[in-house]
Amino acid sequence: MRTCPSSIGRRERRGDSGGSADGTDRDGGRRVRGATRRDRIRCRAVSPATLRRAALVVDDDAAGRAHTGELLRRAGFEAVDCAGDGSEALERLDASRYGLVLCDLRMPGMDGVELMRHLADRRFDAPIVLTSASDERLLASATGHGRTHGLNVAGGLRKPLNRVSLHRMLVAAGVLSPPPAPSGAAGIDADALRRGLDDADAPGRIRAWFRPVLRVRDGATIGAEAVPHWSHPESGEVGAEALASAVERTGLGGRLTMRLLDDALALRRTLPGAARFAVSVALSGDDLNDFGAVERLHGRLEASGLPEDAAVLSVSECRLVEDAATATEVLTRLRMRGFELSIDDFGTGWSSLALLAQIPFGRMRIDARFVLSAPTDPTATGIVESSVHLARRLGMSVVADGIESQAHWDLCARHGIDAAQGYLLGRPTPPEAFAERYLRT
Repeated sequence: MRTCPSSIGRRERRGDSGGSADGTDRDGGRRVRGATRRDRIRCRAVSPATLRRAALVVDDDAAGRAHTGELLRRAGFEAVDCAGDGSEALERLDASRYGLVLCDLRMPGMDGVELMRHLADRRFDAPIVLTSASDERLLASATGHGRTHGLNVAGGLRKPLNRVSLHRMLVAAGVLSPPPAPSGAAGIDADALRRGLDDADAPGRIRAWFRPVLRVRDGATIGAEAVPHWSHPESGEVGAEALASAVERTGLGGRLTMRLLDDALALRRTLPGAARFAVSVALSGDDLNDFGAVERLHGRLEASGLPEDAAVLSVSECRLVEDAATATEVLTRLRMRGFELSIDDFGTGWSSLALLAQIPFGRMRIDARFVLSAPTDPTATGIVESSVHLARRLGMSVVADGIESQAHWDLCARHGIDAAQGYLLGRPTPPEAFAERYLRT
């Protein structure tokens, strides 16, 4: 049985020789220095009161166990136990209860996939995070395999782990509470949000800023994406992600969509001769669960006097699995009213092909994570190529997000991607500045 680095000091006090005298641990004949006494995490049984702050790290690499344990300690976990393979993990699970398991896939003896089968037999219901130094495809396959067995697999992370990605996944899995909203959003209540959305003349109102979408063939600006922006009179600048999250938490997602659509249509009216210029507005989760959103959104477009293709309604792929039946009806009816539909962050959900077959999307936006990695990662390149090929077969145009270098732009040209956006091409700007730039080009 391999020794958990966080248990070395305890074993030495008992006179056990599981670790070397200088605090290193032997792992397959390779000596790896474990955590220092100051950084060690006490391994102990867990009471029900501390279950949510108790984790089990399953990894045959001593340094990996020490690193993961330290990340969990910094995230607020009170008890972290370690196991060197699946068999030892099952022994730990017989003795203690855990609110989280982090499991490496490749281990001698019982590997991570086999361990998940045993956990499914035991009806283990706590969140599981899979880790591996292998490529993303293996992690995705193992994640899907665990879910088909009824396990609560939060997802997979490439090793070495980093604090940000681990914390984000644990928040999404409900293990950790979301951090305070950044960029001044902390403490802003529903009334403040409502005033910011409803008072069109207020100096601190919520409004849309716009980032350009360029045609890859010739670099022309052919559209824009509406991004929420708020200069709060007391809290200062509120970031787009923090604002969208706060609005949806307070049930105001539909109001935010209407604000963005109003500003998008207003921008479109200021651009003379922009016959094919389309502004993209993201639908909220509230919109996808509200049949009444169809008539509200169409009424705004109809009242603007602009053509139906002036606005594109986009939806994140991950949102569609929350209530697929309702979302499918809402989106189908919006398409019947003339709106073009875009599926965003393509490749990050778990029902991609089924959704593309059910919903009449006309545009696919490839997730920025794949585009950013593609110049140096063959797997990401393959995902981009396959996405473009699929979109072509389905008669969809393709937009690539995450263009931050010439290599990313060249990737788009090489693979026949229609349009692109990203910091290299333009950051979000107020509508006045965007209109000036567009008129110059």
